Amino acid sequence: MASKIVARVLEDTSPPDEATLQRLLMECLSSWFSRHRSSNDMATGSQNEIPTVERLKSTEEFIKAIYDVGLIRCRKNHAIAVSPDGICVLSLEGVQEPVLACLEIKTRVADATIDGAEVARRKHGRLVHCTYDDEVFKVQRTKHIQQ
Repeated sequence: MASKIVARVLEDTSPPDEATLQRLLMECLSSWFSRHRSSNDMATGSQNEIPTVERLKSTEEFIKAIYDVGLIRCRKNHAIAVSPDGICVLSLEGVQEPVLACLEIKTRVADATIDGAEVARRKHGRLVHCTYDDEVFKVQRTKHIQQ
């Protein structure tokens, strides 16, 4: 939600003024802290994460370890942070050093999302990964933040 709010503000090419920044902050705070409780499907999805991690560790040879972590922040900019479901140590073909990767688990509970996941699995295969700077990330944008 916060990314949608930020995208709306950044559609304007001029730097945001103080009032816009204040409105952005209030919308983000509202989005983050005014949420309703998790739905039953969301709670079930969270419960499914632990067995999913155990299954990955026992069935995928390239996964050497999975560690549970909390919030990970950028050392140079503490405002940039992520909270992945885990950190994986991977052994990839043709790469001598172990590779670290964030793990994000999305389990499907509702029939509609299960059907969508099945379609994606048939189209793309059972395992999908990406690397930063893959072509999928190279989206041309006409409006961007001026540095």
